[in-house]
Formats: sequence, structure tokens, C-alpha cells
Amino acid sequence: KLINWEDANLGYHKDTNATETAQMIRDVYGLQTKIVNNYTEESLKTALTENKVIIYFAAVRLLGNPNFQTPGPLYHVLTIK
Repeated sequence: KLINWEDANLGYHKDTNATETAQMIRDVYGLQTKIVNNYTEESLKTALTENKVIIYFAAVRLLGNPNFQTPGPLYHVLTIK
């Protein structure tokens, strides 16, 4: 279902960014989304206490994690509930 949406709306189905992922969630699942760039630990905790799901795009090249080899992906996406 998601691949079909990506192909129809983006022309590909690999490595969507935050904006594309948010649009896909709205269109496919009918859920509200909000992209937050300037967040705090407290705002993340508040969102979780309000039963909101956080989809976090971690810039893996900046993390220094040896499991992500260069060039590797730009982001690793985490779902936090």
C-alpha cells in the first residue's frame, strides 16, 4: 500500500524525507501530522504523554555510530510511542 502510494505520488519508493513521510501518513492513513524542527526533551515527553507517536529522523552521519558506514544513509528513522 505504501509502495503504491510512493510510486504514484513521488515516482519512487525509497528513502522518503520527513515532508514526504508526513504526506504519506496523511494520505494513506488519514492521520494528522506535524513536522517539528525545534523540539526539546520536554516537548517530546509531553507529546508521548498525550499518546502521540513520534517519528524521529536521526542524522546518522552525525551520530558517530560505527554501525553506519560511510557513505551510508543520511537518516535512520525511529518510531517512538
